Amino acid sequence: MASLPTILIVDDDASIRKMLTETLSLEGYPFETATNGREGLDILTRASGPRIVLLDLLMPVLDGPGFMEELRERPAE
Repeated sequence: MASLPTILIVDDDASIRKMLTETLSLEGYPFETATNGREGLDILTRASGPRIVLLDLLMPVLDGPGFMEELRERPAE
């Protein structure tokens, strides 16, 4: 059986992060969390970083659209 992909949850709302992490845990998915887009991008820089991102649009520090813009500007791996 193939391993499940790691999912990154990027959301500043603690209750949403909690709900998503509980649901993913019940389904056996590994996950990581970030409270803003900057933290999310930092997590993605690791070689074994998440493969799926659940992204909030409105967050402090770096919002969802800013996250996507910076992600697109990165060189392809």
